[in-house]
This record gives sequence, C-alpha cells and structure tokens, in this order.
Amino acid sequence: MLLKNNKLKFFKSFANKKNIKNKINKKIFNKNANFSVLAAESGTLTQFQVETARRLLHRLLKKKAYFFNFILLNTPVTKKPNETRLGRGKGSTKYWSAQINKGDLLFEIYTLDLRLLTLLLTILKSKIPISCSFAVKHLRWTY
Repeated sequence: MLLKNNKLKFFKSFANKKNIKNKINKKIFNKNANFSVLAAESGTLTQFQVETARRLLHRLLKKKAYFFNFILLNTPVTKKPNETRLGRGKGSTKYWSAQINKGDLLFEIYTLDLRLLTLLLTILKSKIPISCSFAVKHLRWTY
C-alpha cells in the first residue's frame, strides 16, 4: 500500500526549492504516545522510503507497541519518458515526496521497552536518508 495525498487541487506542482534552511527545534507534544521519532536534519523523503520505514516499524513492533505516522506526502515528482521530444506538456507523476524540516515529527511510538526502541532507531537509520532522534517526555538522544 503506497501512500499518496488525495486532498490536492492540482496533481502536478512546480519544483521545490533545493536548499532548505534548518529551523529551530519545535516543541514536542507526545499526544498519542510516550516516544517520538524526530528529524535531526532537513531533507526530502520519497513515498518508497516512508513505506519501507512503516513496514519496518510494523514488522519489529508487532503487538508490543503502537505507532502513528505523521509524514504527509504532498509533493508530486513528475518524470517524462526517455527519448521523448521537447514540448507536449509536463510529464506524468512518477512518485510522491515530503519536505522534512529539522525538528519535524515523523513517528510516535507507544511502548515501555527501551531496548526495543534503541534497536529500532539503529535499523531505522539505515532505511531513511535523514538522521533521526528520539524524544521522550523530557529527554532526547540521537544516534
């Protein structure tokens, strides 16, 4: 099940700006859970990376914990087929992506097992190109 945003007026958009300035960390409110996965730097995530992270969380946590996804894929990336001539409009949408800023909330996890969370963050680091950090109610640590 690949993720896609259905609430857009236009399904093709202009290109995003490439350099995203790092924002100051936002306040963290753990509404649904007691642990949060935050973005430690800014960048972009494709729908395939979000889906692999979601599947990884689902496979590792199973019934030991609940998790909530907070990544909104709102930027369509278009691509024209190879060896096409110029003109004839913009290409079709290839995939969707999300702009992530520093301090954005990616996932919330509700569990009591700390060993499981440290294992999860080390594996999640290899699946997502953005460095992540955990946030507990009043604590933060980064891998």
